[in-house]
Amino acid sequence: MNRILKIAPFFLLIVFGCKAQDSEPSDFIPKGYTEFEKYFGDLNKDGRKDCVLIIKKNRYNKYRYKSV
Repeated sequence: MNRILKIAPFFLLIVFGCKAQDSEPSDFIPKGYTEFEKYFGDLNKDGRKDCVLIIKKNRYNKYRYKSV
């Protein structure tokens, strides 16, 4: 029983950690920012596609929101 309690947290991290792979890169943009550019490529030569997001902060104008 004690052994199961030691292994269970690692198992849960593996299971729930894999769900991040199903996310879109734009899901990680915080509120108040917009996507400016997006690049894909193998940046660290590990054979997996990496993503670089360039984001811009939205400025609030008295009349409307606009991107900087």
